[in-house]
Amino acid sequence: MNKLFIFLAFLIALPAVMAADLSTYPSYFTDVNVIVNENGADLGSALSITNSFQNTGITAQIRPANELAGPSGLQIISVGQNTVTTALLNTATGWYALKAGEAHIALFELGGQVQIAAYGTTSADTAKAVYVLTHKNDFPLKYKEIVVSGTAPNYVLYNVITHLDYGCGGTQGINPDGSWPTPCVKKELEQYLPDPNPVPPVVPPVVPPVVPPIVPPVVPPVVPPVVPPVVPPVVPPVVPPVVPPVVPPAVPLTPGASFTVSTINVLGDDHQDRGKNVSTTAVLTNTGTVALSGFTFSGITSKYNMTITGFPSSLAPSQTATVTITTTVPFDHSAVDTDCDDNPLSIGTLAVNTAQGATTTQSIKMQAVNELRILDVFAVIAGERKRVLETKLLDVYQDDDVELQVELKNRFSTDNDEDGQDQDIDVEVTVEGDTDELDLDENDDVEIGADDEETATLSGTVEDDARGNMKFVVTAEGKDDKGAKHCDQTIVKFNVIEGTRAAIRPVGTAPTFTPAPVTRAPTQTVQQPPTVEPREERVERTPVAPVATSFRQSKGYVALLVGMLVLMLAVIAAEVAFIVQRRRQALQDSVEFPQESQNFTQE
Repeated sequence: MNKLFIFLAFLIALPAVMAADLSTYPSYFTDVNVIVNENGADLGSALSITNSFQNTGITAQIRPANELAGPSGLQIISVGQNTVTTALLNTATGWYALKAGEAHIALFELGGQVQIAAYGTTSADTAKAVYVLTHKNDFPLKYKEIVVSGTAPNYVLYNVITHLDYGCGGTQGINPDGSWPTPCVKKELEQYLPDPNPVPPVVPPVVPPVVPPIVPPVVPPVVPPVVPPVVPPVVPPVVPPVVPPVVPPAVPLTPGASFTVSTINVLGDDHQDRGKNVSTTAVLTNTGTVALSGFTFSGITSKYNMTITGFPSSLAPSQTATVTITTTVPFDHSAVDTDCDDNPLSIGTLAVNTAQGATTTQSIKMQAVNELRILDVFAVIAGERKRVLETKLLDVYQDDDVELQVELKNRFSTDNDEDGQDQDIDVEVTVEGDTDELDLDENDDVEIGADDEETATLSGTVEDDARGNMKFVVTAEGKDDKGAKHCDQTIVKFNVIEGTRAAIRPVGTAPTFTPAPVTRAPTQTVQQPPTVEPREERVERTPVAPVATSFRQSKGYVALLVGMLVLMLAVIAAEVAFIVQRRRQALQDSVEFPQESQNFTQE
């Protein structure tokens, strides 16, 4: 029985004593520090490491090496040659001496945490080690030390094998006193390949020991004494000091390093469903005079799951390369902007960087389908229901009661969200416009289920001083269960007829007549009135002047005749006055010039 307990204790403690290796990378990390030289070298490789942890639940931050007093007790990936890498290597002896074109990946366990050093003799060699770590699914990672050689992406991995040589610096065989000579440590390389048929270790079944049930003794209940409650003293909360975030030093720009990225098209369109992937392409162009490498990107939040494939390992001057950008349209991405227009919305600024310090940025926009629609609008005016068209004016009278019925549609299909549930939309319908002329309700709220329709109602009264035309913008705006915004708008126009409906007689109504008083013949009063035959009473009505049926019978025709007569009399009077004036002038001339008048007569 004791042996069985010892065996069980061994199985329980086995995971705690098993040493980590690279085969389980990066499962032993939760909050890792990616270390680079404080002069900015290998920053591009460090950014590749941090980008590889997106959507993994592992938090990664870049820190310069001179901030750390030592690597022990910290989760670390030290990139390139720096003081932290040197401190890690100094914890062991006999490291394999790297050659040009090789990179080294080594795992350490200091202070209960895991540290990894990924470095090479140059930054280009360091990038090889980083490439293997960021593409761990493409390489058979195992052991605690790996040497990487070759060119991307066909890197060759080697295992570092340790040998103890008892002839190194001593004599072969056992010492004269019977002890072994002091060995020297050598490390050599041996290429390894993935195991095509890994066999899981055989773990013997754990048989629980048979333990007789323990019957607890009967203990009388202990009644605790009544103790007054202890009120803890009020301690003010401890506010941690505000520590500014650590900003990694900028990579120094290599002279002649520059490049451009072609304009990236809008991701998605007004028919794009959420929860789906969208892709587009962009062209990188080396516009400088030096080769570029170590391309990385940042700036877009993790919820968009952005990936960029096709980055070249090296891009020569004037050379181009096409990359593919793929993202996921999240379920909370709104379909419209603040003005209710179906426009693409910005999701961030994409930054593309290189190991040579050259960088470029570009705003990225995404669009998704708008699932809310105004199907129809009806206006109920004084009890009469009419369809509303944006190009048509509807007649209303002052003091008319008006009701707008807005029919709405949720175009989400059922089971259309990430959890397979229906997407409801909470909608608020509002009206903006000549509200001083038509006192409408401010809003109405409705909830519309997926692939369903609802009607919002707004009512009001035309003001008694309303005039002319009135125009209103009806807006239906709502959010779905994931927080995405949807919206639609339409226009309603009215023509106000001055006066109330009751006071204005509609055109075509026949005139009304007042009946004349009834005239009856006088009767004589007798004691016994004679029997007379009943007669039909007649009601005499006041005759109505006939309505003029032609222009000649109208008052306008008479006025025209009178005007013409007056004009003729005026013309005759003017002619008479002219003749009288001539005769007066002739008489005056005969008096002043008699001789000339006589000669004129003789002639």
